[in-house]
Amino acid sequence: MKRATMSAEEALQLLAEGNARFTLGSTEGPHRTPEQRISTARDGQSPFAAIVSCADSRVPLELVFDRGIGDIFGLRVAGNICSRAVIGSLEYAVMHLGTRLAVVLGHTRCGALTALVDGVQVDENVALLAGRIAPAVDRARARFSCLAGPALLEEAIKENVWFQIETLFEASRHIRDAVRGSRVNVIAGVYDIERGAVTWLGNHPDEQSLLR
Repeated sequence: MKRATMSAEEALQLLAEGNARFTLGSTEGPHRTPEQRISTARDGQSPFAAIVSCADSRVPLELVFDRGIGDIFGLRVAGNICSRAVIGSLEYAVMHLGTRLAVVLGHTRCGALTALVDGVQVDENVALLAGRIAPAVDRARARFSCLAGPALLEEAIKENVWFQIETLFEASRHIRDAVRGSRVNVIAGVYDIERGAVTWLGNHPDEQSLLR
């Protein structure tokens, strides 16, 4: 299937199928040949999915989704935060490369979120990162006041994914316009670093109000 004609639904299917192979240990390793490398160097890139994920070394996107060169536009940063730089990069993928699916992907046992849940003090540049995920942790504490430790962390990870999508929509009129025009679909997911499986959370529950 040509990338230019691939829908967001078809892109998600490719990711889901690749992750299923990875989880079962039956990966195919597509698009990792010298020919693919040379082809993308000569003809340019047209990734079918853009993924905002954590920089954690246990979340290697091309392996997790059993894809290869030119398939995924990967944006990796601690806490999978949607900073201005990340948002600008995502806009490039959608507006100039024709990417139809955008995923904000959290993961279990995230170190950045664990530090905030446990109240660990951080300094300087790390504190800047922490400040971009602290609202999600605060929201998890408020919504699940009876939880603590790993149980609270699990909810904070999901809250952070939703919070980063909210940040994305608030900061980017280009992404909002693209979603309204059905040129891109923005969804959430959480990757389990032990099982290897992605749980797809779908669109933000308040997407329509966020797009106004």
